Amino acid sequence: MGAWADVVSARNILDIGTGTGLISLMMAQRCNARIRAVDIDADAVEQARGNVAASPWQDRIEVELSLIHISEPTRRTPISYAVFCLKKKKKKIQKKEKEK
Repeated sequence: MGAWADVVSARNILDIGTGTGLISLMMAQRCNARIRAVDIDADAVEQARGNVAASPWQDRIEVELSLIHISEPTRRTPISYAVFCLKKKKKKIQKKEKEK
């Protein structure tokens, strides 16, 4: 995925479900875009932040613990989406982030 995307002229990139941040790092290596990497897993975000901090692109990559909430699609909006989370899951993640 990171090698296939045409990002040469990109100015902003959103990496949803970043995990360890590998794709964000690959994108940063291939272009000069600002990159926002998000994940719903606090442990993954911690790992991604460490990987980004150890890279030469840390000034262009921002990693955050976040839910991307997309409304359920209707027949008129047949979209495929990366993340759909319920309010209960959001509260659980926010609580975990506060505990750290």
